[in-house]
Amino acid sequence: YCGMTNMAVQLTNVEEGDGGFACLPGSHKANFPCPGEIRLYHTHQNRIAQIPAKAGDVVLFVECLMHGSLPWTTDQQRRSVIIRYNSGVVAESLMGNYTPPVFYNELTSEQQLVISQPHYRNELVKDQEVRELLGDDFFD
Repeated sequence: YCGMTNMAVQLTNVEEGDGGFACLPGSHKANFPCPGEIRLYHTHQNRIAQIPAKAGDVVLFVECLMHGSLPWTTDQQRRSVIIRYNSGVVAESLMGNYTPPVFYNELTSEQQLVISQPHYRNELVKDQEVRELLGDDFFD
């Protein structure tokens, strides 16, 4: 059983030393709390792995892996898309009740669809509804 699987799709190159996504390899298997001092990167650099990736690469990791972000050191913008997979029951307990942002009604229907919380209790969106919303040419 895996509580949450994360997928980070890199939209820009991340070279060694650029910063960005980093993790403590093997920490997802630890059966004890992570020592607090390991969180201090400057004193434990040899244990923390920064993950270089090219645009289009995907970094998969589970939520129980100790992970974070190192300071970004390059002039290039850092861009990635994070997608999380989880059961609806667990997602509900993690997210609580979804409250749309105050500007929600100012968004287009497409923008509302993107930021709305996915959930197993939401009404199922039919293929035809998606086609009407996005337009047939979107699928070509």
